[in-house]
Amino acid sequence: MESSIQITAHAHRDLSKLTASAARRITDKLKQIRASKDPMSFAKALTGELKGFARFRIGDDRAVFRQEPDGSLSVLRIVRLKHQKNAHD
Repeated sequence: MESSIQITAHAHRDLSKLTASAARRITDKLKQIRASKDPMSFAKALTGELKGFARFRIGDDRAVFRQEPDGSLSVLRIVRLKHQKNAHD
């Protein structure tokens, strides 16, 4: 059974700021995760202030989401990480 993944308006804005190839890679990966039997097996739970949320790692990017009571996933943000050597530029 395919899971449901909704992408919020904020996450859509995050995607629109990326290159077309990066956005396509992220959406393709989310489709692959959605089609899996256990999408949460790809996730890592977040801690601290973000407790209750989780993330998918997609290359250098992260899709931050929460699991809804009905089991669907709501992607809230797409975060692009900088390499540590460039993080302070």
